[in-house]
Amino acid sequence: MRTMLGASLTVLNGPGHQDAGAAFQQAYDFCRERGTLQDSFPVKFGLCRYHWATGRIREAVTEAESLLPLVDLQRDPGQYMAVHVLLGLSLWHRGESQRALQCLQEVASCYRSDRDAQLFFTYMMDFGVVGRFYEALALLSTGRGEEARNAAKASLELARELDNPYSIGFGYMANFMVALFSDEFEKCIRFADECIGFATSHGFPEFAAMAKACKGYARIKRRQYDGSLQMIEEGVEEWEETGYGAGRPLLRGLLADGFLLNGQHQRARDELTTALELMEQQEERQSAVFLSGIERRLASIAK
Repeated sequence: MRTMLGASLTVLNGPGHQDAGAAFQQAYDFCRERGTLQDSFPVKFGLCRYHWATGRIREAVTEAESLLPLVDLQRDPGQYMAVHVLLGLSLWHRGESQRALQCLQEVASCYRSDRDAQLFFTYMMDFGVVGRFYEALALLSTGRGEEARNAAKASLELARELDNPYSIGFGYMANFMVALFSDEFEKCIRFADECIGFATSHGFPEFAAMAKACKGYARIKRRQYDGSLQMIEEGVEEWEETGYGAGRPLLRGLLADGFLLNGQHQRARDELTTALELMEQQEERQSAVFLSGIERRLASIAK
């Protein structure tokens, strides 16, 4: 029951919300107190996802790696994909894009919607959709832009085919994030707008928050300054209200660059300092190149 509660709170409030984490921790403690319990894997999965979502990237990687020897594709495809998705997305946030890509492509190779869509109700995650989402990000990080766009498109198409609202949110996020970092700003704004409307109507705060931040930044890159910084600020604040720690260095970096592009140099420095501190605290180095670029531009202005 505690595991089911944690899963439900994950969908309602986001996987980093403290109430979801507390439910999974209680379930895990319950299992440890009763060593005869056999099937504690969904509990360990939920707790590992919570650690990733709250920005404890090192813990998430370590926990996912510890589960690898326990899973077997032939015996239980769901557990096999669960571990590889968790490890892949955690590695991506840590900046190990190539290794992350290997994990995520392994998921794509064995996922079958007719067999595996029902696993959503155990893990509150569709491994085909989320795996494709992070595969798209990993492909983009390794310079394979066209493949990244195809993976993002496949993520949303699969989510719509499954008619799974929570998964559709991930599909939207895949597309507007890949578009943003491919400098396809109009496309980013279009997908972000669709996502905001969809996520708001279904009560998925994390998708709406990320969409707002990315839309605001895309508007600034198109020199549409009116209300754009406020949009990024609202997105960052709403993201953090869900308990999400993962992604904070990137979001604070978007805000820093937004201030820089708008000529507000001191505020840009303040946000960049926050972003860099978060990157070090969370060992979330995927944003390192982006943040370094902002740092260099600010340094050149100071001279």
